[in-house]
Amino acid sequence: MKTDKTSLIIISLVVFITGLAFGNLATSSSFTGQISRPHLEKPSITVSPEYIFPGENIEITIISGKNSKIYTEQGVVYFYTITDSNELGVRKSRTWQICHSGITCDKSGTFEYNIPNIWSPGKYAAVIIDAVTGEKIWDDFTVGYVKVKGYT
Repeated sequence: MKTDKTSLIIISLVVFITGLAFGNLATSSSFTGQISRPHLEKPSITVSPEYIFPGENIEITIISGKNSKIYTEQGVVYFYTITDSNELGVRKSRTWQICHSGITCDKSGTFEYNIPNIWSPGKYAAVIIDAVTGEKIWDDFTVGYVKVKGYT
């Protein structure tokens, strides 16, 4: 009878430890299906120049990323103000310069965008949305004060 109790305790202990080991492996990223998925690169966006005046053009470059897409249902690039805490604030505008239709797009390219004269001086961001993760990816730029002739 004592051997049966000891065997039962040992078997229970082995099952418990095995369960812990496989439980940790199952939560590891290498066992959750990511091995079978292609490598995803996030899309990226860059803006040049970093300082501009209202009425001037900025150059925007979008790289969609390997095996990723950009959300485009309401525009490809969105423009937001940036708050004092360096977060996205109010959406000011949007454009469909690279992808003209569809919900997602995997195109890359460069285009110019004219900063409206009505935009106040301050910090802004050109934003794209990763269609896979929903993450907003952005690059910032500053709109400066326009100097009026005759005033300093």
